[in-house]
Amino acid sequence: MKHVERSGNEVIQEELLNGLTRRQRTFILEKLMGMNDKDAALLVGYTLTVSENTKQKIWKPYVRAEFTRLSEKFQMKVHLALLRKLGAEEGNFVGDQTISKRPREVLRLSRRSTC
Repeated sequence: MKHVERSGNEVIQEELLNGLTRRQRTFILEKLMGMNDKDAALLVGYTLTVSENTKQKIWKPYVRAEFTRLSEKFQMKVHLALLRKLGAEEGNFVGDQTISKRPREVLRLSRRSTC
């Protein structure tokens, strides 16, 4: 195996994805799965002090922006899956797509349940 030396900046850039460290990305994913701030922070390796002050220590604007982006993407996938499931129960298929007779009602109900 060939050893390649890297400068400190190259190592830091490799650890970042979308401007976030691996720990920050994992924290966001745990939050999307429903964990509270403190538990998610402890799970991904933040100290107890940091986990008790997540608003100041973890939720930087770029972390919040990525959380919002992923949350919206996840919500859209959930809504599409719900529409497909309801369409499948009604027996309405078009190719790979399922069409519901009540898409507005489904979206209204699913929005109510996520608030």
